[in-house]
Amino acid sequence: MVKITEEKWPVVYVHYDGERTAEDLLIFQQHFEQWLSHQERFGIVFIQTGMDQQPTSAPPQELHDAQVTWTQQHREPIQRYCVGMSTAIDATDPELLNRLRRVAPTYLEQTYACQGDIFMTLAEAEQWITQRLL
Repeated sequence: MVKITEEKWPVVYVHYDGERTAEDLLIFQQHFEQWLSHQERFGIVFIQTGMDQQPTSAPPQELHDAQVTWTQQHREPIQRYCVGMSTAIDATDPELLNRLRRVAPTYLEQTYACQGDIFMTLAEAEQWITQRLL
């Protein structure tokens, strides 16, 4: 399930609870198009809960492929306006965080055409985005 909060524009929050679905992806892409239409710099903070229940799961391949295709169609404005994507996870396993931190920047760049990183706390994720917006 996805919940999107835009009240703190230019920082937007995308909260995923558990496994992502095709409907979640469509909702996210529709919002992303709206953010790009502002033609202003913005940052995205992903909040992922439920990581301890599924620590090694990746999005299904068809969802990943759909996101990559969408990104290719929107690459230019994404690179112009999206300053970054930070992800706060609720996992308590430091090994999981280390594994994710090794792959997250490359995955986010390739999948979303935007730089990103992963953090253990929401405060760290917000700080990273805020610094990029300065």
